[in-house]
Amino acid sequence: MMKERKSFWLIGVVLLCAVVFMIAMISTKRSLSDWGKISSIEYCENILDEKISEIRIRKGIDSAKWAIFSDEDLVNKWMEFLSTIEVRRVDNAGRGQQEQNGGNFVVEIDTETEEYCLVFKSTDAIMQLEVNDADYDVKMPEDFPFEETYNKAIERYGVKGPWD
Repeated sequence: MMKERKSFWLIGVVLLCAVVFMIAMISTKRSLSDWGKISSIEYCENILDEKISEIRIRKGIDSAKWAIFSDEDLVNKWMEFLSTIEVRRVDNAGRGQQEQNGGNFVVEIDTETEEYCLVFKSTDAIMQLEVNDADYDVKMPEDFPFEETYNKAIERYGVKGPWD
């Protein structure tokens, strides 16, 4: 009789754990697919709150042609852009294919206390953001400020590189 009760309780506890696990997985999946501001990403939670001291941008992960600037007009374009985009966490499974079919735009932002590295990945269909090895779909306005700020910074200061 005691063994039956122990078995009954053990089965009950296992079933309860399974139900709790399934609820946790469903709510995690739902929260991963929700759209939010860039500050909803833990790594970027303070990016819009801090004064930017410098931005470095380059086309491609391994490009040695950098544009480096701290000009208020160019910084403001990035701040406006970052404050208007929405992001949604996605599975990393398609990463390799997307990197082959589009371009990568690296944006490194230095603030008074932090350094952020944002990699925007563009394909014909979608823009994604990679942050700390996690991918996010990006809902963004028409104006992606990369080309404009890159070209203006190069015009003002010339091309910089990792060795400058």
